[in-house]
Amino acid sequence: MRKQLRLLGVMCITALLCYACGNKQTEQASGYSQFEKPDTTSSVQRMKDYHYSATIENGSEQYTYDITRKVDDTQPTIMTDEKIVYADNYINLKVKKGETDILNKTFTKALFKSYLDQEFYDMSILEGMAFNKTEEKNLCFVASVSHPDTDLFVLFSIKIAPDGSYVIDEEDNLEMNED
Repeated sequence: MRKQLRLLGVMCITALLCYACGNKQTEQASGYSQFEKPDTTSSVQRMKDYHYSATIENGSEQYTYDITRKVDDTQPTIMTDEKIVYADNYINLKVKKGETDILNKTFTKALFKSYLDQEFYDMSILEGMAFNKTEEKNLCFVASVSHPDTDLFVLFSIKIAPDGSYVIDEEDNLEMNED
C-alpha cells in the first residue's frame, strides 16, 4: 500500500511538471512576439535584444541588412500612467551593397523627436525597425516609436538611397511588401 501511494505521488508530481514545462515551451515557440515581451525580472522593464539579417535584390543590385535592437541604458527611462518604468532602446542598422558598407547608423528615439509632440515623446520608447519594401532604387524600412505595452505608436519611414544617404518621414500609409 505504501509503495502504491508513493508511486501515485511521483506520478502526480511528474504530471504537474510536464504540464508546467509544456506551457513554457508553447510560450517560447510563439515566434517573433517573444522578442517584444519585456524582461519583467527587475523593477525597470527592458525589451529583449534582437538581431535580424536578410539579403534583398533591388534591380541588379544585392543588398544585405542587419538590424540589431538593444536596451539603451544611456537614455532616460520612462514611467507609464500605471507607474511601470521602462528602459528605452537603440537600433543599429547596417546596410551593405554587394560587399561595400553603405550605412552603419544607430537610431535612438531622439532622431524622431521633431515628428512627435512632447507628451508622446516623454512617454514613449523606440520599439522596433523592419525592412518594408524597395521603392525605385531605395530601400525602405519602418521604425516604431510607441508607448510600451499599448497600441499607441507612430511609424516612420526610413528611405535609404544606394549611396547610403537616408531620409526619415512619418509614415501615414503603411504598405508592406507582399514578398
